[in-house]
Amino acid sequence: MDSGDIVGQRAFELGRSQDVGDALQMLYPLYESLTAEVLTNLPSRRVERRVQDARKATAFPRRRPEDGRIDWSAPAEQVWNLIRAVAAPYPGAFSPRREGTVRIWKASGVEPFASIGRPTPGEVLRISADGKTLRVACGDAGLVVTRFELADTTVVLRAGEQLGVAGIETSVPALVS
Repeated sequence: MDSGDIVGQRAFELGRSQDVGDALQMLYPLYESLTAEVLTNLPSRRVERRVQDARKATAFPRRRPEDGRIDWSAPAEQVWNLIRAVAAPYPGAFSPRREGTVRIWKASGVEPFASIGRPTPGEVLRISADGKTLRVACGDAGLVVTRFELADTTVVLRAGEQLGVAGIETSVPALVS
């Protein structure tokens, strides 16, 4: 993302229940204090410059809307991390379904499958009585989804429904507001 010298750096921790929106809220005050510190020390030349180690650098490619498509065959932890990475203020993770698209905004945990059988990845295993929480099968476990949005609000999700079926939808859905 940046190959210049490092003139200031701060570490912070992001909890498992926090997402990119939470990270940005923590970063804004750090940006402010770090910028003030560097600018204060700049006239006296007390700013330490460190060359970045290119061997430790990672690519930071441009994000495309397609990057938010959920691959339910991936491990549940990986799907959860995708949801966290593309949450608001970004467009969110999404999955095609027979009746439109479901956009997933938040998940709260991974639950092992029962010892009998293994569901198909993307299968909606359970929906809470109030319809606000889902358990969806991933490649290795179930993912508890606690915030989601349907592109078409005239239809509902049902237990047993298959999400992410190839060929249902070929384009990336627009964000529903």
